[in-house]
Amino acid sequence: CGFLETVKCLLDAEESLAYQCDNKGSFPIHEAVKEKQVSVVCTLLKICPDCAQLRDAEGKTFLHVAAKQGYAKLFPPVLQVLLQEKQMFAAIMNMQDDDGNTGLHLAVEAGILETVCFLLWDKEVMLNLSNNERETALDLSQRMRTPGVLFGLGRRVSIHKLLVHADAQYGVHSKTRIPELNEEKEEKRILDSTQTIGVVSALLVTISFAVAFTIPGGYRTDDDPKVDNIKGGMPVLVTSHSLQAFIIANNLALLCSAMATISLMYAGVTTVDISMRMKAFVMSIFFLNSSARTLAAAFALGMYATLVPAAGAAVTLTVIGTTITLLDVAWFTYMTSKDQLVLRKR
Repeated sequence: CGFLETVKCLLDAEESLAYQCDNKGSFPIHEAVKEKQVSVVCTLLKICPDCAQLRDAEGKTFLHVAAKQGYAKLFPPVLQVLLQEKQMFAAIMNMQDDDGNTGLHLAVEAGILETVCFLLWDKEVMLNLSNNERETALDLSQRMRTPGVLFGLGRRVSIHKLLVHADAQYGVHSKTRIPELNEEKEEKRILDSTQTIGVVSALLVTISFAVAFTIPGGYRTDDDPKVDNIKGGMPVLVTSHSLQAFIIANNLALLCSAMATISLMYAGVTTVDISMRMKAFVMSIFFLNSSARTLAAAFALGMYATLVPAAGAAVTLTVIGTTITLLDVAWFTYMTSKDQLVLRKR
């Protein structure tokens, strides 16, 4: 706070200080971004709006510096300030440095999804400007993607999908430069990961299979007078809806863990084509996640079925289980749909 007040006092005394560069060609607004002083950057923009267009020795504005550093927290407050000067906003957002890169180019290169999302929020940001290498942001995204096994929530994958869905275009060069797949390195990654994931998958199969024959509440015996409406050998809680839901969830967990194990089997076979092994490996992760979630749901449902007579414990368990489940669903939904939310706002 004291530092910000000092900056305000200096600007009140002499606004021209904001337009003086150091011996490296950087202006105060560039240094404020490098030091992650968001309040100072916003103050400079409010008092001296033309600071937004100042370029350093490399032709970079403060937005270029922020995008290159992947400093995503700077963008929400700064964009609000810039939007007040709508006529200047588009020019600032689409400025190119000495290499022809816009802020979007540098954000894609840094690989920070949040920064890319902030830059795509406004339709004034041009997606198809080319740099000196004749690369658009989509070209750069394609080139920066790591070849090999990629799970769907990887930041590079998400950035590329976001640009594609925003109708970004490739540049005019004859061929997009895609990194070649190192099959030996990828095979080693798959084999190393398969061993660890295979243990977890086998454990989930074992647990869900054992739980299927260990029904909560136990089984009725022929001489049990308390449950005459249920035949001998049947689960005591067979009429309970929560137990029926438990059985469904556990069977889904068993199915998903079995599918994960089978997929891992294909992923670990060296005679199978590497592309098929990569797909099988990604599928195994998906099924493993699904198995873990449904097994957790089965545990909560089983506990609820047995604790119904103890109303307090049942309610507590339900609240905890529901909260965790909703948070998990909300997180997964956000991670898979935030690209569409950004595009909708654009």
